[in-house]
This record gives sequence, C-alpha cells and structure tokens, in this order.
Amino acid sequence: MRILILTAVVTMIAANACPAQVVMLPTFGTFQYSGSVLVPDGGSAHLGSIGRSAESSRNSGWGSRSTGRSISRGTMSAHVQIIDLAEMDRQLLGAEPAEFLRQQKAKENAAAKVVPPKPIDPVEAAKQLVRDARRCVQEGHLKAADYYYRRAIGELPSDLAAIAQREYDRFGQQRHLLARRQMQP
Repeated sequence: MRILILTAVVTMIAANACPAQVVMLPTFGTFQYSGSVLVPDGGSAHLGSIGRSAESSRNSGWGSRSTGRSISRGTMSAHVQIIDLAEMDRQLLGAEPAEFLRQQKAKENAAAKVVPPKPIDPVEAAKQLVRDARRCVQEGHLKAADYYYRRAIGELPSDLAAIAQREYDRFGQQRHLLARRQMQP
C-alpha cells in the first residue's frame, strides 16, 4: 500500500512539473503536372499550384476554447537556361572547336619545327638490312646476320640481290668453318 501511494504522489508531482508539449509533425503531399509549355531561354513558367486550408475550433465544458488552423500551398514551375557548349567553345576559343584544334596543331608544329618524315625508299631499306647483317657478323651475332641477309635478298632488286646473295654465300661458308673450328677439341 505504501508503494502504491508513493507512486501516485510521484506521478502527480511529475505531471505538475512538466507542462504539456505540442509536437508538430510535417506533412508531405504530392501532385503531378502533365502537359507541355514553351519557355524561352532564360525564362520561367508557372505550371500549376495547389492550396489547402483548414480551421477548427473546440469549446470544452470548462470554459476554455481551442483553435487550430492549417494552411498549405504547393507550386510547380520551370526555369530554363539552355547551355550551348559549342557556342561557349566558339566564344572562349575564338573559333570553331575543329578550327581551333587545327590552329593549335599548326602552332605546335611551327614551335617544334616538325619536318614531315621523308618516304622510305624500299631499296635503301634493303641496303640497310645488308649493312646490319655485316655489323652482326663483325659482332658475332651469326643468327641475326643470317636473318638480315635473307630479308635483304628478298627485298632488293635482282641485280643488287645477286650481289647480296654472293655475300651471303661467303658468310655461309665462313659460318660453316667457324662451326667446325668450335667443334674441334
């Protein structure tokens, strides 16, 4: 019994110490718009709105009166700004993007003094293969020399190919002799 009375007294004291609190929770509503409008660049258009209001009052039997009011409004609008990236490029770069890139390439080439490469003469390329084969023979890279000679003979005109073939045959004889010497104890 003492515990029950004590609990009732504590509850009464706590109720007097804490005034009533009102918590207002937000409400969320949606509405849709379906249609099309013409809006100029940089302009805006009001597409629609909706408004609601409610009011209530209540009288209690003890002479107090309470009133509540709710007002809400929702609007939909479009604000348009067209961004033309190609036009921005023209304004910033001073020309069409392709023209600007062409001008930049020309400036880079002029600054680097780039000379276009000369076309490679197939006969000169084959002669270089013979020179590479000779160098490989001197350095002892016999397999590489064999490769260069065979390529050169296949790519040279017939008169030069005959000269390269004779040199290749001499190289083959030298290679054979070297191989025999290495095999002897």
